Amino acid sequence: MTILLILLFLVLLNLIRIGARLEYSADGVLLELRIFCFSIRILPKKEKTEEELHKEALKKEKKEAKKAAKEAEEEKKRQREAEKEAGEETGTAEEEKKPENPPKRGGKLDLILSAVPAAFDALGTFLRHLKVSELKVYYGVAGDDPYDSVMTFGYVSAAMGVLTPLFDSLHIADRDFRTALDLRATEPTIYLNVLLDMAVWEYVYIVLRLGVKFLVRYLKRRKLSRVKAAERA
Repeated sequence: MTILLILLFLVLLNLIRIGARLEYSADGVLLELRIFCFSIRILPKKEKTEEELHKEALKKEKKEAKKAAKEAEEEKKRQREAEKEAGEETGTAEEEKKPENPPKRGGKLDLILSAVPAAFDALGTFLRHLKVSELKVYYGVAGDDPYDSVMTFGYVSAAMGVLTPLFDSLHIADRDFRTALDLRATEPTIYLNVLLDMAVWEYVYIVLRLGVKFLVRYLKRRKLSRVKAAERA
C-alpha cells in the first residue's frame, strides 16, 4: 500500500504542471496563472459587483472614522505634552532623543556572494526545463504607404521562413505563426499568445539544486574566511 501511494505521488508530481499564460490582443494584456487544469486570472483584474463595491465603501468609511478618531486622540496627547513642557522650569537641558527607527545592521557580504553563482545556475536550469506548450503570433502589416507595407510584408515573411527551423527545434506542441497584409489599416497590429509551464517535480528539483549549490559554496567561503583569519592571527 505504501509503495502504491509513493508511486501515485510521483505520478502526480509528473502530471501536475504549473505555469502562466500571456496573451496580448486588441483587448489588452491577459495574464493567467495555470495550475494543472485550473487558471487564476491576474490581469486584467476582475470587475467587482455592486455588492462588493458597497462593502468596500463601508469598510473605507469605517477605516477613515478610526483614523480620524486616532488623529484626534494624538492631537489631545500633543496638547497635554505641550502644556506639561510649558509648566517646567526654564534653563533645563532637553535630553537628546533617539531615532525612532534606527537602521538595522547589515549582514555579511559572503552570504550574498555565495548565493549569486547558485542563483545563476538555478536560472539556467529553470530556462532549460521551462516548456513552451503554446505559442501563437499573428502579425498584421499595415501603414500609410501601401508600397512600404508590401515591402515590410515581404521582409517579415522571409524572416518567418528563416526562424521556422529554430522554432522547430524547440518542440512546441501548439505553434502558429501568421503574417497578413492589410492595406486599409494605417498601423501594424500583433497578437501574441504564450503558454509556459513546468511539472511540479521540476520546480522541486530546481529548488533543491539551488539549495545544495548555495550551501556548498557558502561552506567553502566560510572555511576560506576562517583560514585567512587564522593566517592573519
